[in-house]
Amino acid sequence: MTFEEYGRLIALGPPSVRFADELPERALLLRHDIDDRPKWIEPMARVEAEQGAVSTYCLQVRSRFYGLDDEADGAVRTLLECGHELGLHFDSSDMTSDDEVLEGVIRDVTLLESRYEAAVRVVSFHMPGVRPAGHLVLPAPLVNTYAPRFFGDIAYLSDSNQNWRGKDPEAELRAATRIQFLTHPTLWSGRPLRAILEEQAQRLCTTVDELATEDQKAVLAVQR
Repeated sequence: MTFEEYGRLIALGPPSVRFADELPERALLLRHDIDDRPKWIEPMARVEAEQGAVSTYCLQVRSRFYGLDDEADGAVRTLLECGHELGLHFDSSDMTSDDEVLEGVIRDVTLLESRYEAAVRVVSFHMPGVRPAGHLVLPAPLVNTYAPRFFGDIAYLSDSNQNWRGKDPEAELRAATRIQFLTHPTLWSGRPLRAILEEQAQRLCTTVDELATEDQKAVLAVQR
């Protein structure tokens, strides 16, 4: 998977729009959850800009894989210069109450807005299969990417762990009228999942076997 291939894919879909827009009859919502080094944002943002596409890049404030450092600052500067939007990628998997989640979201949105002097309106949740997020109503003007109007009422496509879950992405994008397309830039860096995990494990001084989730291990078994 490469950034060039990503560019060819999104060209097959409807025109891209922002999450805050009133969804037209045909709409492609491009969302990127940043779960690895932010440096991979820049080539993806440029590919989209070359096509006149708009997208949202959702950063975590607290991640074991990266921090809000010079690398992240440069990536955010690039995505904003390319006309894209900054969003929040929030991990609520260990939180016990919705109130705690909402408080954390507001706290981290405020932090991102302050650091980057940019509006943050889009919130995506990390691992929503662990702690459901679709029911959460965020205070305006924040929008939840797992709200029914973005997830359930329209088509949804994800590259999670380089696993399309049996879907043909080209066919999905060609056929869609309204669709949310979630990607993770690191997965399009021309490396198989194992190479990505090996690099992460080296940075964290651990092993791929210790680092990988069960879903990732299933993908690794197929990619061998």
